[in-house]
Amino acid sequence: MRRGIQQCGAAFASAFALAGAAQLAESGVPDSASGSPAPHSRGSCSANPALFGAGNWPPACWRPYGAKSPFNRSLGANPKVARRSHRIVRGTLHSKKVQTLVAGHPHRSSNDYGHPVYYGDSSDPLYTVRCLRWVDSCEVHNMRVRIPSSALPAGGSDAHMAVIDAASGWEYDFWEVRTAPLLPLGGTIQIGHGGRTQWGVRRANGLGSNATAAHFGLAGGVIRAEEWEGAALRNGPIRHALFAIVSCTNGRSVYPAESGTSGTVCEHGRKAAPPLGTRYQLNMSAAQIDALRAPAWKSTILKTLARYGMIVGDTGGGHSNAFGLLTESDTQYTALGYSGRFAALGAAWGVPEYDGAYLFDFASDVGWRKRLRVVRPCESKGDC
Repeated sequence: MRRGIQQCGAAFASAFALAGAAQLAESGVPDSASGSPAPHSRGSCSANPALFGAGNWPPACWRPYGAKSPFNRSLGANPKVARRSHRIVRGTLHSKKVQTLVAGHPHRSSNDYGHPVYYGDSSDPLYTVRCLRWVDSCEVHNMRVRIPSSALPAGGSDAHMAVIDAASGWEYDFWEVRTAPLLPLGGTIQIGHGGRTQWGVRRANGLGSNATAAHFGLAGGVIRAEEWEGAALRNGPIRHALFAIVSCTNGRSVYPAESGTSGTVCEHGRKAAPPLGTRYQLNMSAAQIDALRAPAWKSTILKTLARYGMIVGDTGGGHSNAFGLLTESDTQYTALGYSGRFAALGAAWGVPEYDGAYLFDFASDVGWRKRLRVVRPCESKGDC
C-alpha cells in the first residue's frame, strides 16, 4: 500500500479578523493580459482541452474528470446519511470554527497552500521528475514531463504543483517541489513525492495520485477562479464537490480516499473524528440559501456544498479549525506573467483583504451544527 502524504499543516493555521460585508461587483473582472473586461469565462464546455494554457484557461463549465468521478456526483435532497453522522459533525465542529477561505495571495507568498495547475504542450521543455521521499512508491519518479519553464509551485511549505498533459490525458501532481525556478531549457525537477491521475477523458476519476493524503489529484475539488465567477453570475453551484481539509482524522479512510490512508490522526477524540474521504453535505435548499441574502460568491459556495458536498482529502491547519476549502493558486497566473484571477475576484467582490490575500467568509450565519451532515461513501460511488 502506498504511503499517504500527511501535509497541509500550515494551510489553514492563520486566523484573520474580518470586517465588512462582501458585495458582488456588476462589472466584468479585468482580463489579466489585456486589461479589458473578461467575458465572465463562459466558454464552451466542448472546448478542446489540448488548447488550454496561458491566456486560454478552461472555461467556467469545464470539469477535469468524467461524470462518474466521485467529485462530479451530485447529491439529492435525501441522500443516504451515515449512521454516525451526528457524532462526526459534532466532533468536527466541537470548539472549532469553520476556516475562512483565503485566496489571491501575493506572488510566491509563504501563506499560499493552493494548487497551481499548469498546461504543458509539445513546445514546452522536458523535465525528468526526481522524487526525494518514499522513492519506491513514487510512480512519477524518472518520468519525463513537458512543463512550462516559468511554472512555479505555490509558495507555502507544501509547494504543490500540477501539470496537465492534455495530449496524453494525464495530470501529474507534485508535492514539495524543490526545483523553483526551473531551468529554462529543461532538465530535472526535484519533488518530495507525487503521482498522476487521468485527466480530461470520460474514465478519469481524479483518484490514485499520491500528492495529497487521500491520493486525490491536485485538480480534484479545488475551486477554479473561472468556475467560481461563472457560478456566482448565475447564482448557482460550482459543478463538483469541493476539496476539504480537516484538522485530523480517526486514523481510517473511506471511499474515495485510497484504502490505508489516514492523514494526521487525532490525538484525542478519535471516535468522533471523520475518516479520510468523508463526504459532508450542507443540508439546505437553494431557497433557504437565497433567504440568507448573502453575496453571490458566498451563495455559490453554500449551494455547492448543498448540491455536491465536500470531500476530506487532507489534514492540517491546527486544532482550532473545523474544516477549510481549497482553491487553485494565483501563482499559476502570476508565474506566467498574468495578473492573479482570485485577487481580481476578491477586489471586484469587495471582500476584506489581509496581508495581500483576500478573505472569503463563507461560514457566517449558516448554523453548521444544525445543517451539516455526513453522507455514506456509497453516494460517492454512485451505488447506494
